[in-house]
Formats: sequence, C-alpha cells, structure tokens
Amino acid sequence: MPYDTTTGLQLWAPFESSVVDISGNARNGTAVASPTYATPGRIGSSIILNGSTQYVTFPALGIDNVSLCSLDFWIRIGTATAFSMPFSHGATDNARLEVFLDAAGTGIYCNCTQSANVSLEGRAASSVPLTATWYNIAVVLDWTALTSATRMRIWVNGVQKVLTFTVGSSGAPTATPNIAASNTTIGRRFYAGNLQFAGQVDEVRVYNTILSAGAIGDLAMVSGSAGLTKSGIKLTSLGLYE
Repeated sequence: MPYDTTTGLQLWAPFESSVVDISGNARNGTAVASPTYATPGRIGSSIILNGSTQYVTFPALGIDNVSLCSLDFWIRIGTATAFSMPFSHGATDNARLEVFLDAAGTGIYCNCTQSANVSLEGRAASSVPLTATWYNIAVVLDWTALTSATRMRIWVNGVQKVLTFTVGSSGAPTATPNIAASNTTIGRRFYAGNLQFAGQVDEVRVYNTILSAGAIGDLAMVSGSAGLTKSGIKLTSLGLYE
C-alpha cells in the first residue's frame, strides 16, 4: 500500500510547462522574467531558473503560525552558489521559513525564524554535492517536539540526514512564522530579492502536517536520471496519474 502523500497538501506545483497548483487549492503561481521549462525534468517537465532575474511567487499557502509543516521538492543545481535559495517563505529576517544551499553550495540548510532571536537552523552538510544531478529535498517541522533533532528533520533522496543545529538566543520556535501574506518564492529570497537559485526545480509540495518517512520515501522513489513522463503510468503513491 502506498503511504499518504495527500493529507494536509496546501500546494503542489509540478511545473508542467506552467506554474499551476494542482493540489485543489487553486494557489497558482506567477512566473517572473519568463523562466523556461525542461522536458524531461524530474517528472514530466521542470522549471529552469537562471540565478539572476527568474523566480516564481505563490499566494499564501496556509502554513503560517502552524505547529506542523512539511516541504518536498526536487532540485537540480546548475551553479552551486553559496546560500542560493530554492524555497523562501518570509517577510523579514525575523519571520521566515527558508531552504537554501550552504556556504560551499554542497549542503542544505533550513531556517525557521518565528520572531527576533527565536529561531532554529539545521544544516545537512555535503548532502547535495553534485551539480547537474537531481536531489529530492524533504523538510519536516514539528514544533510540538522537545528537541532540535525532532523539531526539524531533513531528508535527501529519501534518506534522513544528521543535522548540525543553531538555536536562536531566545530559543526555538513554537510555530512557523505568522506571515499572513503572499510571501512564498521559488528561486530566491522573497523579502530581500537576493540569493537567487540557478538550476531546475520540480514537483514542489507544501503541507500543513507531517509527512511520514514512508511518504517521503515514496516521493523520492523516482527511478532514472532523465526523469519520467506523467502519461502512461499510474503510481498513486507519487501522485502520478494516467
């Protein structure tokens, strides 16, 4: 039986030559500076971002001020630029949820800042070491948990990573930041307009609940380096249909 990859789904952007949300929530995106699409992507087509002017914005996602949250998406790094940001949901330095490359461009960071000095950042070093290679990134946040290692977890290609944590001077968050605005961007930091990501992004999913390790494994279980087409297959655990 497949694992549940639909409960709590707030956004599903498959980037099938468009920025349409197919989660059923009609949170369609806006593409800026005419990014192009690659076929094959990871599944079907993917969006290509140039690392300077191109990005995608989405409306409010239903993940503000919640205690449980999960993200899942594919990236193919074109240029390994320090701190470049595939996913940004934030209003200021003191209210943000972001996933970005580390200083070496070969690891993944997640930062959740609820308010000034109330934050948790986790780093999975050397977890995305190669350019021109597809990686599935999954982040699970559980602010009801008691330790950093259970509050924030990161998987790469279905494998949970050991994280190095930094906690804010006033402690860790108790919920995601309450941004209450259309401040979600794929490809750069929303509120500062910098830290642009150069490469491909595919199959972005956002949840207001916790994805299980089995569900993350299902979402990461796409064989073949060239990607798959969505026609002619039926893999319901991946959300793919004939």
